[in-house]
Amino acid sequence: MLASCIGTFFGLVAAVSGRWVDEVLSRFFDALISIPSKILALVVVAASGSSIPMLMTVAAVAYIPGAFRISRSLAVNIMTLEYVQGRKRAARSCSTLRASKCCPT
Repeated sequence: MLASCIGTFFGLVAAVSGRWVDEVLSRFFDALISIPSKILALVVVAASGSSIPMLMTVAAVAYIPGAFRISRSLAVNIMTLEYVQGRKRAARSCSTLRASKCCPT
C-alpha cells in the first residue's frame, strides 16, 4: 500500500511536470530498479537491524519503481487524449486540469 501511494504520487508528478522533472525522476527510479531487491533488502537489514518498520520500509522501496512506471505511463497517455488537449487550449489552469483528469479519485 505504501509503495503504491508513493510510486503513484511520483509517477503523476513526473507525467504532468516539465521535461527535466520527468527525466530526473525517471532516471532515479530506473537506477533503483537496477539494484536487485533481495540484495538491497539484505544490505539494509544487515546495516540497520531487523525491526518490523525497517522490513516494511525495505519492502516498500523495492516496489515503488514498479508503481512509478505504471502510473507515469498511464498519466502520460491520459495527458495526450483529445479532451485533455482541448481543456489545455480552453485556457483552463494547469492545476485544475491535472487534479480533475489525471489524479485518481
